Formats: sequence, structure tokens, C-alpha cells
Amino acid sequence: MKTTDLVDNQYIRTDLPDLRPGDEVKVHV
Repeated sequence: MKTTDLVDNQYIRTDLPDLRPGDEVKVHV
């Protein structure tokens, strides 16, 4: 495990569904 993995794991959202090719993603800016 790398040190950056510890930091990244804190910010990964687990409530998002897995994305697959062809899925539409709406981005609000």
C-alpha cells in the first residue's frame, strides 16, 4: 500500500454507482 492510498481512500465516494461504457453522466458546473 502506498502512502497516497491512505489519503485517497478518505475521499472516495462509495455511494456512487459503477460507471460502464455508454453510461450518460450529467455534470453540474
